[in-house]
Amino acid sequence: MALIKCKECGKEFSDMAAACPNCGYNPSLERKKKEEETLLPEDKRKSKITAGFLCLFLWGFGAHEFYLGNVGNAIAWIIIGGIAAIATAMLPILALLLLIPIIYAVKLWTMPQYKFDLKYNQITSPKGKLGCLLGVIVGIFILLGLMMAAALPQYKKAVEQARTRAAASAQY
Repeated sequence: MALIKCKECGKEFSDMAAACPNCGYNPSLERKKKEEETLLPEDKRKSKITAGFLCLFLWGFGAHEFYLGNVGNAIAWIIIGGIAAIATAMLPILALLLLIPIIYAVKLWTMPQYKFDLKYNQITSPKGKLGCLLGVIVGIFILLGLMMAAALPQYKKAVEQARTRAAASAQY
């Protein structure tokens, strides 16, 4: 416990007190004003509801982390998502791993708004736009990979049919 000097009346009071007992000055309000000045404007702030839904439905692509500007975490979620998919295919009990994004989404939704803002809505954080851009690029590569993975068996089947037809027509 220490004594701090009041900025309004100049008298000392305990740092544990909510306000100066002499004049009512509240140092925590000043701190909140300074924190509020470092935040993005209301219309440009990220939403914890959106982040939670992205986590719930697109967690395997790291969409919520890209949205929040955490590119490194997003790549980790993509890797974890791949490992979880493979592990679940081998051992179905590991489907319990799907509880992780549900818990994380609930954590985002229940986080107090001021903590969410201080963590993800700072003016000085340039990583938000970069995260969205990288998220789109990674998403495009993932979609291309999924389309190629879906098309590859059909391509092999078509090639095999063409070879069979070519061999059959060469016999006549």
